[in-house]
Amino acid sequence: MEDTSQWRLQTSSGIPYRLVNRSGSFSYEGAEASEVYIIAASDLLSFVTTAFPEPYAMLGTLYYPQQPVMPGLGTLVPTNMTWKPHVDGLPCDPFGADTGAPSGTYQDYIEVTIDYGLTPSNDQQPEPNDPFTFLEVSANASGVFLSSPLDGANKGRAWELPDWVVEGDHITGGESSVIHESNIPFTVTETQVEWTIRWPSIPFSFWSNYLMARLREKLGTVNSSPMGILHNAPMDTILFLSYSASTSFTWRAGRTGQNPIQLQMNFLEKNFQTEEDYNSAGTLLDGSPAPDDISTHTVDVTHQHMWRPTYGWRKLQLNGKDLYRQTDLNKIWEPT
Repeated sequence: MEDTSQWRLQTSSGIPYRLVNRSGSFSYEGAEASEVYIIAASDLLSFVTTAFPEPYAMLGTLYYPQQPVMPGLGTLVPTNMTWKPHVDGLPCDPFGADTGAPSGTYQDYIEVTIDYGLTPSNDQQPEPNDPFTFLEVSANASGVFLSSPLDGANKGRAWELPDWVVEGDHITGGESSVIHESNIPFTVTETQVEWTIRWPSIPFSFWSNYLMARLREKLGTVNSSPMGILHNAPMDTILFLSYSASTSFTWRAGRTGQNPIQLQMNFLEKNFQTEEDYNSAGTLLDGSPAPDDISTHTVDVTHQHMWRPTYGWRKLQLNGKDLYRQTDLNKIWEPT
């Protein structure tokens, strides 16, 4: 085989290669592919680091270098790589482990298979100012059922009678009957959405020097501004519940005790509207005046609201302060 300097094809980093085969498959929104290359054995590590570039931090901002893409299809990037000797029966030594071997002991070329798949950044480089390009988000909607007392003191609440009632020998039209019983079972529905945000491949230095302090500061707080990554969830509706981190061991040298981190953050959204009635006297159930032109008003319920029996959803303050402290939760992943 001629010298690699004579080969026509080369990677974006200048590594010469020969293309042996290319195949793949598509589904409705999914795709995968593979390519088989021949490269010089001595180029293997450079080839791998080109396919899987390492994230790096600079001035408090985390950058993800653009991965190479499958030639001709920019939405597929390398996800896995395997290598083997180009010629069966003759070993290879791509890492120079046997420096004293006689000439011809090892072949000079290897066969590399690259598997391609999808990536959150699609066909562009992950952008530090756009968390959609490097964070992975999932949601799980649920609800909480609150038990609340309901009795005659709760004005505006009444039994609904049938369309007819029997009074002695006469049948008359139905009407509402005010509640007089005590401790009537009553359930209030509080809808919630559990959000999980996964942040993969965080360099240990960024995790230790910047990110850990941000998580400690913001844990247990609610958002002070809309959260774009959660589809512009309004202020006070997102509570930072918890996080978990795990170590991803790496083949890269020089990472002893400083392997990359996989981070998962859990948030709870309390964000719904409810209508409250004004009674016939023209006042709200808690006695506040009602506008002349409407019989109900809308309450935007957030984490700062609690259900108050008889009165409905109300903001609760302790010593003049809201239930939850506000912080800008976007700053967890935004550049400093």
